[in-house]
Amino acid sequence: MTMAAKARAWRNEKFRAIKNRARRTRDKIKGRLQPSFSFIARFILRSILLVLICAFAPLLLVFALFHDWLMKKFINYAYIYNVSWEDPRMDQKTFNLQEDDHVITIASAGCNVLDYIIEGARVTAVDFNACQIALTELKAVAIQHLDHAQFFAIFAKNDTALLRELYPTVLRPDMSAASAEFWDRYVQKIQSFMYSGSSGFLAFLAFRVVLPLLHLGWIRQAILQKLSKDDFLALCHTHEKQIAICSWLLDTMLPCFALFAGVPRRQMNLGMGRENFSVIVNHVLFNTDLVHDNYFYLGYILGEYTEECCPRYLKKENFAAMKKYLKAGKLHLFHGSIEQAIMKNAADKDELFTVASLLDHMDWMDKSMVTSEISLLMQRMDQERGRIYWRSFSENVHIPPLLWLGAHKVDDIYENTMEDRVGMYFSTWIAYLKDSEFVVTPRCRSWRKDGSAYRSGVASQIMTGAKIVTAPVWKRVVQAGSSIGTSSNNSRKAMAGKKGGDVALAVAGATDGAHERDMEAFYKFQKEGYDGFRENFLHARMDLIQSMPIKRKGGMVWVDVGGGTARNLEFLPVEVLRKYFKAIYVVDVSPSLLEVAHKRVAAAGLTGLVHLVEHDFTAPSIFQALPFMEGKVDMLTFSYSLSMIPDKTAALVNALRFLQPNGHGILGLADFFLTSNEEAGLPFFLATLRRMEATFQRKWFEQDRVHLISPAILKRLDKATRCVWDERFRGGVPLLPVLRPFHGAYVAMTGKAKSQ
Repeated sequence: MTMAAKARAWRNEKFRAIKNRARRTRDKIKGRLQPSFSFIARFILRSILLVLICAFAPLLLVFALFHDWLMKKFINYAYIYNVSWEDPRMDQKTFNLQEDDHVITIASAGCNVLDYIIEGARVTAVDFNACQIALTELKAVAIQHLDHAQFFAIFAKNDTALLRELYPTVLRPDMSAASAEFWDRYVQKIQSFMYSGSSGFLAFLAFRVVLPLLHLGWIRQAILQKLSKDDFLALCHTHEKQIAICSWLLDTMLPCFALFAGVPRRQMNLGMGRENFSVIVNHVLFNTDLVHDNYFYLGYILGEYTEECCPRYLKKENFAAMKKYLKAGKLHLFHGSIEQAIMKNAADKDELFTVASLLDHMDWMDKSMVTSEISLLMQRMDQERGRIYWRSFSENVHIPPLLWLGAHKVDDIYENTMEDRVGMYFSTWIAYLKDSEFVVTPRCRSWRKDGSAYRSGVASQIMTGAKIVTAPVWKRVVQAGSSIGTSSNNSRKAMAGKKGGDVALAVAGATDGAHERDMEAFYKFQKEGYDGFRENFLHARMDLIQSMPIKRKGGMVWVDVGGGTARNLEFLPVEVLRKYFKAIYVVDVSPSLLEVAHKRVAAAGLTGLVHLVEHDFTAPSIFQALPFMEGKVDMLTFSYSLSMIPDKTAALVNALRFLQPNGHGILGLADFFLTSNEEAGLPFFLATLRRMEATFQRKWFEQDRVHLISPAILKRLDKATRCVWDERFRGGVPLLPVLRPFHGAYVAMTGKAKSQ
């Protein structure tokens, strides 16, 4: 017999042994059903489930459509989370908390907060939902005033009668007014902590109703019988079909109920196209000890915790430490956002934070919100000891502000080196501030006093839109009658002399080529409405600046190619530009747009920092127009300009010559893209429609000499750089709602050497 045959025989024998063992284990738990009855029972139960799904389909549709709106209705009315669904055992191993640590975190249900308190760390627990604060505070006050037996009876065994007895005289006097107001009305209603809150309600439906219908009631019986881990695993192998059905149902139906679990749509979208709950269910059943160690699921399945299997804050051996540190004032509860808590910390000149344990809440947020929060947080963290820690439903760092923190992956659900028992998060990350090359700084909408973006009225949009659409006709008339090349050079020189050098305006080496004349003719008569119209059109401009990194050491050089009116600079506050940049060059071929930029930059007081350069960036003479900049530029951006440059190859080659090599130079591109980055997986029919649409969009934009960024351009760029961010989305066109091209923000780092 060959070695391969022997191996197959051994595997088959092992598999038969597992099945036989599983069969014996199953028989220990419950009597064997007669085959005919077993089949009929499963058929009836699944038929009932199918009928229920069909009956509630309209309601599920409502949940799906109004998901986030309905979820917000729970805020400050009821708590969502009755259990913190992040495994604190991972945090213990990662943080190694000391008594001089100061942790800022989300309160949630207070489980992880109290876990940090056990270690003696100071904790600022923040939550936007006042009811979560009330739940955390009730546990903290109960620890200080009750003995362990009473505390365990209430929060592990759901003795709500004991809670009602002790609440008025023992607990309420030490609670804040807001928390007392919540419990005054809720303490008489609560029947079980385990099934309270919207997530507890969902857990009751899932674990006490749906699981038995799916013939998975044996899981509860296995826990009650306290089977060994090996016996439980063998039992799971015999029920793989039922487990697969359960996983499919969760992947299909749970997104409709996700609002009850406090999961917004933005977070669910991070798992799009992935069999999320198939992975999670198999992880929980096969990788964790559900019977003896995984209190997250055991609690929901049994409706209570056991002394052996419960959170650390419920264990007797930790009770004295929690009581000591809580009485010492180690816990501070804050109702509001993380940003508000950080600002209060700064206003009070409180201790700096050493740990930010942000759970998964950044999955909920867009780039601007994450940027704002992290930029504030970095200012109030100890720069030597500070670390930022988060979980995500995404397998990768899902948003640029976090990308530039230089985070390390702590674990993911596939490796599970940290023995995570929850399995709801596909990756966990930590960033050490002292090791980060970059810093997250604030962004803004504009330099206006009210911070508002540039918007134009309908009449102005129609006027500017008409100029753009009719440009192929009137540009020829303008070019023929105005000798733009000569007159514009004269006017530029006159403007530079008249302004007395408030802003450097370089005209040396400017050419009189066809492209320059064409661009100037196109923009000359729309410069006043340029920003207002394009604010509703160039959707990825701010996305690009949100995605670009700022070097911690400062002294950066930024070249904005086709920067026109200098609007791109306005997405960074003036104080940030002054602090982190030593020179900024706005390069454009249109003197009319640079005239607008001149006024804008001068009004912002950026004299000497921002230089306006009228020049064709593809020309070899650009290196004389920007002397001594070759290989010295930190950041170079094309914001809706590369698609208008005829010689894209020359533009990219010059860009890479300017950028610092070896990963120190950052190239950013915001523009119209010909394709999305998900088209490879489209079925044939949809792929055909998408190609037809792309062809129409390409020809439409070519009327104005705008050439959408093609995969060929990006492939060429990928050979010379390393792409670190590529996000594309559809965006509308003013006055033409049917036309929805792909916009995108693309960020790449330079390679090991200058590219050709």
